[in-house]
Amino acid sequence: MSVESILEHLPPAVLPHLSVVREQSSRIRDLSGFRKGHQIPGESNDRTAGFVSRLAGTDINDELETRFTEFRTAFRLKRTELTVMDADNGVGMIQTPWFDYQIIAAQCVEDPTMVTWRRVLCTFRHPEKLAAAETTSVFGSSFDRVEFLPVHPVDISALVDHIEDLEQEPISLEYDRHCTFCVIHIRGQQSLMRVTPECISFISTTPTSPGRLLIAFGQLQSQMAQGGVNLLPSQ
Repeated sequence: MSVESILEHLPPAVLPHLSVVREQSSRIRDLSGFRKGHQIPGESNDRTAGFVSRLAGTDINDELETRFTEFRTAFRLKRTELTVMDADNGVGMIQTPWFDYQIIAAQCVEDPTMVTWRRVLCTFRHPEKLAAAETTSVFGSSFDRVEFLPVHPVDISALVDHIEDLEQEPISLEYDRHCTFCVIHIRGQQSLMRVTPECISFISTTPTSPGRLLIAFGQLQSQMAQGGVNLLPSQ
């Protein structure tokens, strides 16, 4: 199965809301903007979130500079074909002819002493380029999830009830009693689906290239659909 075949079978409504993501965490004290006299936040609120976003600006811009050079060299692009948006409120971005690359830094809600980094490929103008050798040469095996943001919130309770009523032996579920999320496992797969009302995430246990990640996402989605569980819109 190729990236092209995966994309061909995706409903048109899916691609604009699809992104390839890597999420990691680091200490706030390790940010380049952290100075002697700064205090590490002990809680998470609007003030501390803004503080962390400002501290991360230098690191974001440094990475944008590196990526700009890598994109220009590997993709053989002209300066005018790349648009760089410097860090603003913890977000920086490079627009290429193929896709957008975003870097997002935000204070971790669960641990206010940490910053969560999200590196995102999205707005796919030429999605088949995700499997191109040039893309792999730049990013290597650095992404671990595919995210789909549904237009309408997912009813987690209804999803859980539907899957349990199917009684498909290879499928197992994790969920909380309030059904704020569910995690779908398929026996033998080294990946899973995590579903919240706002986001459907395909998560690989091992980071890989954008192209291989999309292929694995398509294969798992196809396997689930054959078992009666289709998380994506049909059109």
